[in-house]
Formats: sequence, C-alpha cells, structure tokens
Amino acid sequence: MASVVDEQNSGDTAYTPMAPDCDGLAYQAALVLVFEGREESNGYTERVLSSYRRRAKNRCILYLASSSLFRPLLIKVGLMKTSVGCRHIIRD
Repeated sequence: MASVVDEQNSGDTAYTPMAPDCDGLAYQAALVLVFEGREESNGYTERVLSSYRRRAKNRCILYLASSSLFRPLLIKVGLMKTSVGCRHIIRD
C-alpha cells in the first residue's frame, strides 16, 4: 500500500516516499491510524497526525542544529534557547 500512496504523490516535490523501506515517520503514523484508529472517538485522526508532524519537525530541527551554520538562525527564531547543542531545543 505504501508504494500506491507513493505513486499517488509522485508529482509532489515535497513528498517523502514511504516505500521501499517502510520505516519512516509517515509509515509509522499510517500504522498507528490503521491499528489504533478505531480507538479514537469519531474516527478523529488529528491527535495521531499532529504527534507525528511534531516528531518530523523535531527531526529537521535536530538535523539543522547539528550544523553550526544554522544554530544562530534557530536561536533567533526561537527554536533553540542557546547555541550549546541539541539538548536545548524547544519542543512543542
């Protein structure tokens, strides 16, 4: 199914494919929705999707914070408290 979703989104340059590895955050979110989704009231998906969006955003921030080039920018926009390292990243 991941390859079908990948094909449907092939025209989207911002899309990250799930197949063939099927180990990324998008795939993990899909599994949670499939296997635990019925426990959500009224089929509400936003709690799961928001949680995985935050994880994806934090991964990007951690990646950028590993570069001294981007640390000052992350501090300036409020995503890092200090330039000492990744452990000071503000999470929401």
